[in-house]
Amino acid sequence: MSFLVRSWFLLFFFSISGSSLAELELDPETIEGCSTEVSLPPATSQADASANKILPPTQGVYPGLYNIGSTLSEYKAYKTKAGKAPVIVHTFHDFISSEELFSNNSKLRAFDQPLEGDDAPTPLALATELSKDGAALAISWAIECCNLESMSLWYGLSKANTVVPRILNGDFDSDLRTAARQIKALGHPVMLGLFGEFAPQAWFLFGKDGRTAINYSENICNGYGNPAWPDGPERVRDTYRHVIDIFRQEGVKNVTWFMYTSTGYMNVDDEDYTAWLHPKYFYPGDAYIDWVGQSAYFIDPDNRPDVNEGVQDITKAIMNGYNAWGSVTQRPFIIPEFGAASDGSQSRAQIIQKVVTEFLPGLPRVKAFTFANAELFKQYFEIPILGEQYPDEMQMWKSSVINNPAFQHSLIIK
Repeated sequence: MSFLVRSWFLLFFFSISGSSLAELELDPETIEGCSTEVSLPPATSQADASANKILPPTQGVYPGLYNIGSTLSEYKAYKTKAGKAPVIVHTFHDFISSEELFSNNSKLRAFDQPLEGDDAPTPLALATELSKDGAALAISWAIECCNLESMSLWYGLSKANTVVPRILNGDFDSDLRTAARQIKALGHPVMLGLFGEFAPQAWFLFGKDGRTAINYSENICNGYGNPAWPDGPERVRDTYRHVIDIFRQEGVKNVTWFMYTSTGYMNVDDEDYTAWLHPKYFYPGDAYIDWVGQSAYFIDPDNRPDVNEGVQDITKAIMNGYNAWGSVTQRPFIIPEFGAASDGSQSRAQIIQKVVTEFLPGLPRVKAFTFANAELFKQYFEIPILGEQYPDEMQMWKSSVINNPAFQHSLIIK
């Protein structure tokens, strides 16, 4: 639960605070040597030609479910109510337990460790259960840089943990190999990503120590790797490459790799915007990544509910990031956290229908989404359970998604 709490805190913090974010106005010395024209270093591994990958549908979009804390039970409930299983189920699995985030001796949590939530299955068990219906598990293996709820972190009085520097140093290689073998033995195709929303994490991965916030860095490019490349994104890029290289060395052929960032990403009107967090600086390359994307939390702008003011209409939530990604790669686009926020005062049927049947078809690279639907989201994040309070929401979902030929309910596996 901790990762989602901190991600939502980040959205809330950005929506109400301009004080610390105003420091993002970087002076010339801070960006000296940085370049807006960068070229990826050569790939150090390639995907096996016989690897089993989840391909985008030839037409339409895969609809899926996003859940934390009650994933298996909510999956079964959704399947019963909707009449069909979601094609992809997205959830989080902590890379390091929250209790060990700031320990220099922490061990990663492999896929035989239970997911978050009471009596939760392991990712391996959940993937096996989903495969019975032809569905795939998408796991965000959540590498957390820090406690995003900490005000001392935002004001430069504390630093990120050492997890990412330790990954890049090879400290977790043995555990990564164990995790890779677990996925290989599973056999079923899975989707796997790191960090969850990577851009907020990268904010704190600058400096020579890899633990400094971008707005407290003496120079944002000369602390790590290529001195023309912003250090935080470069560390995220290299973390992906390092982990994927190890999985390939272990002969894993059943992982489809994805990466995504946060709702409202690259919105130039936001106070946290910086061109130095553009996806071109993060992207490991098509040789490594199969799908890209971002979160999209939205509201009905014509009947705005009383929710977090950082949640905006769908255009502001996704378009800037979608266009930025399109300048970097044409890989298929996934929305792993796709949520309609509401205070419960009215049904969301109309706005959800409008988004999925009118807005998304205008984004041709969007090939999958996983809809946020969880008791956790309802209790803490103003995202109700679909159809629980207003039955017309599920009726709309059946007509607009389940029985709509524009949505594909069978995965294409290479």
